[in-house]
Amino acid sequence: MLSWVDTALEAVLAAGLGAGVAVSFDVPGSWSRGRAVELFLHRVREDLRGRTGGWEDIRDSTGRVTGRRVAPRRYELSYLVTAWADSPSRGHDLLGDVLATLGPLDAIPSKFLPEQAEAVPIEVANPGCPAVPPDFWLACGVPPRPALDVVVTVSVGPATPEPVAAAPGVFDLGVARPPRAQPPAAAVPKPKSRIREEPDR
Repeated sequence: MLSWVDTALEAVLAAGLGAGVAVSFDVPGSWSRGRAVELFLHRVREDLRGRTGGWEDIRDSTGRVTGRRVAPRRYELSYLVTAWADSPSRGHDLLGDVLATLGPLDAIPSKFLPEQAEAVPIEVANPGCPAVPPDFWLACGVPPRPALDVVVTVSVGPATPEPVAAAPGVFDLGVARPPRAQPPAAAVPKPKSRIREEPDR
């Protein structure tokens, strides 16, 4: 997943900066020739504001529910962007070109994303990003230099949604028509008893 985010950012920068500028994802200072922009992924954290519970429906083109999946979670990928050139002023100009390319974007354009990717928001130079500590540059072996913070937010969910059962053709609500009352049977008249008279003797 992270590789296609890198590829998308590289494509956006290549389109905005033109030929002659290399794009690297190594630690700052690793590129030692020509002009280069380095995007160092230094932090990945979940965006708890975007967490939702439960399941979400997946529908086909007709609107019919074909599956369900756990609601995806959102993660912020923080890149530290530095620009490298043969002089500090040209490095500043190159970093300004990066800002002009990425700054106006609210999301990475869909033409740079794989087909299965959803919208990918992007933030540039957000004041909420923490400052780079001085010992970071010392660990990289380079003097402190200007940098941009670029934060990309991606959604991660289950790869395969859970299928749903087909819609039933008949709904049984458990209600039955009461049996039809039978008319009472007609009364059968009792046979009359006959009195047998005995003849006089």
